[in-house]
Amino acid sequence: MKLSEYLAENGISQVFFASKIGYDHHYLNEILGGRRKPSKQFIKAVNDYLESAQKRARENPVHIDWESSEGKSKNSDDQS
Repeated sequence: MKLSEYLAENGISQVFFASKIGYDHHYLNEILGGRRKPSKQFIKAVNDYLESAQKRARENPVHIDWESSEGKSKNSDDQS
């Protein structure tokens, strides 16, 4: 998956992502637009951030609970 696709699918702005990896959003935009080649340091920063995000997602899964019309609490993992 391309980085631009990952950002779009996850609703992450270039400005936000660039700030998280410690780069200027203009630099990120040039890379995503194909006008500039990424440095090795940039690639490492992106990889480190994505690995960290995946680890956080595994350690802290999101569960959505709500009250059903019968008054029973349901979890988003329920199949009923």
